[in-house]
Parts: sequence; C-alpha cells; structure tokens
Amino acid sequence: MDLINDYLVENLLEGDPWMNANYPKNTNYEEFLTHQTVNGLKVRSKSESLIAIALSEHGIPFRYENLKTINGVNFAPDFTILDTKKQRLIYWEHFGLMDDEEYRKDFINKLKTYHQENIILGDNLIATFEYKDQPLSFEIVNRLISQNFL
Repeated sequence: MDLINDYLVENLLEGDPWMNANYPKNTNYEEFLTHQTVNGLKVRSKSESLIAIALSEHGIPFRYENLKTINGVNFAPDFTILDTKKQRLIYWEHFGLMDDEEYRKDFINKLKTYHQENIILGDNLIATFEYKDQPLSFEIVNRLISQNFL
C-alpha cells in the first residue's frame, strides 16, 4: 500500500482525489471516535478535532489514522497529510497525555520506530503535545500549519 501512496504523491497535483480515496484505516477502539469534525469525520479527541478543522479550513488534504506498516507492525498516525506544494507526505501526531509516564515511554518508542522509516520530527513529522495544565490551542495549530504548508 505504501507504494501506491508514494505513486499518488508523486503523480497528483491535487489533493482531493487522494484525500477522498479509500485507504486502510485504524479500526481499533472505534467506540472512542466521539468528536465529529468536518464532513462527518469522527476523531478521538477535541485536540484532534481542532487539528482536522484547521487543516480543512486551509484546504490541506489529509487522512485520519491511515494505517502504515513499519517493521511488520501497524501504526496509525493521527494525520497523514499530502503536501501538494512539495508533493510529499507529512505526518502529524498529537500526543495528548504527556502527564502520563507510560504514555511518554510509548511516545519515545514511536519516534524511534518512525525514525527507522525516515519519518523525522521537524522534517516530515509534526508533533503536538498536551499536558493537563497546557492544552493544545488553535493558535499553536495554525502556527504549525503556516510554518509547514502555507
């Protein structure tokens, strides 16, 4: 499937066909998809909803929890984004439970695995973080969109 995605990125000038095509989605814990965003898309958190809405408002094509296999293990980055200007995929992960020690360990392991697949923080991976006393803001999301896509 990654070869198909790579082909589409290299050969599409517009993101709509890519965004609206069928793709392998994360089907785990669908009962937690409780926050409705644009076009009926349901996501797992208010912060993911904020990101989805901001991407849509800026006309940036994305897929939510598009499965990606790395070393035989399925990962579902929160957002797989088609950067139509540079014709490449960018991933956006929101880490919303950074107060939890186990969650932080999983975060580090995920970054290591992504790095093995050349998904690099600051290059083709955007990460946002949230703590109980520091929620994600629309200002931060819009700043990251401006820095990376506009």
